[in-house]
Amino acid sequence: MRAIQNEIRALSQILKVIQSERTGAAHSVEKQRSLLSRKRIFFDQDYPPETLKKRKAYTEGGILKELKAKGIRFQTPYPAKLRVFFESSTQIYECAAEAAKDLKKKGFSLGNVKGPDSTQPKQRRLATWEKAGADRRRQPVDQEWIRERLRSFRRAPPGQSGY
Repeated sequence: MRAIQNEIRALSQILKVIQSERTGAAHSVEKQRSLLSRKRIFFDQDYPPETLKKRKAYTEGGILKELKAKGIRFQTPYPAKLRVFFESSTQIYECAAEAAKDLKKKGFSLGNVKGPDSTQPKQRRLATWEKAGADRRRQPVDQEWIRERLRSFRRAPPGQSGY
């Protein structure tokens, strides 16, 4: 509660005049109304940008609006899934394109929903290790060069002075 009060205090210093409802981010918030300058403040989950894009795809495609209009219960669990409670079963969708495809088969009228993001394979590729080339430790030229460099640091045997 103290963290929320500090956050609200900081917001009040930054935002002198609030003309409409504002959305803030908080890690954990109790279920109660928060007011700032007699205006209600909403606290949303603090998700990473990639997750926010995926979650936003459900609303931009009109999926959530269509489900609300039909009176079908749904949830959007973390990170960016859609759980739809049909009369006969419960279905979990991993992305908006998958949900739109299945819901269109079931007779829902949806707008155009973008397919999977093309940056996802790129991010997966960048997140994994790749071998840069041939194993350099086995090349004799490199080994000989290293031996030559190390010989210059070799200590003189006892009894002989290098000076």
